[in-house]
Amino acid sequence: MERNSRIFSGKFNHKVLLLKRIMVDITRNCSCLSLKGVMSPTILKFESFSISIFEINASDSLVRWIPPQAGWIKINSDSSLSDDRGGYGALLRSDKANFIYAIMGRIELPSINLLELKAIEEGLWLAVRLNFPNVWIETDSTTTCAWVLRKGFRPWSSIRSLRHIHQGLLLLQNWKITHIHHEGNSPADILASSQSVRGVTTISPSQLWHELWTALELDKVGTQYTRCRI
Repeated sequence: MERNSRIFSGKFNHKVLLLKRIMVDITRNCSCLSLKGVMSPTILKFESFSISIFEINASDSLVRWIPPQAGWIKINSDSSLSDDRGGYGALLRSDKANFIYAIMGRIELPSINLLELKAIEEGLWLAVRLNFPNVWIETDSTTTCAWVLRKGFRPWSSIRSLRHIHQGLLLLQNWKITHIHHEGNSPADILASSQSVRGVTTISPSQLWHELWTALELDKVGTQYTRCRI
């Protein structure tokens, strides 16, 4: 299906999104087989593909994106780091899980945590410019989440971004920041991994591309992804 989409429609899905779809299908199929009593061993063998898939353990958890409460928006942010420069992205969604706006960019920064902080900074100020008073920030970086909350050691290289973030937070009526596992943060990951030119790009609803739109729709319908503990 993915191959046909690439060849005949010119549509490409992000690798994270493809892996998530595979995991959803595997989880669904494994559950059906377990109910039928077919999966007695721990490993389900797909002989025709010469691969083995581990049965989902009870300790594994399900992760999904959760919309903010009424009257709030949610900012999801992420970053990526390659050999030459880093990418970051942040997107805003309403309490109805509707996409509002996004921002992404590529910049030379020495660490992934500083890029994560940049994503939060840009997403927050986008919300400020759009006059949203109640903002829930969500990131898959526990480190930058702690930095924003003024917890633990914060390196000098983070001070400028943190100062700018806290200036923006003062302009809001209410805010909070929490951590989300990366399995539930794929739209932000797609933005951060996008091959955009250096600088900052804003994205309106009319500018969504196929893979980003698909990831947003999966979140909107409450798709759950398995977070495996191996």
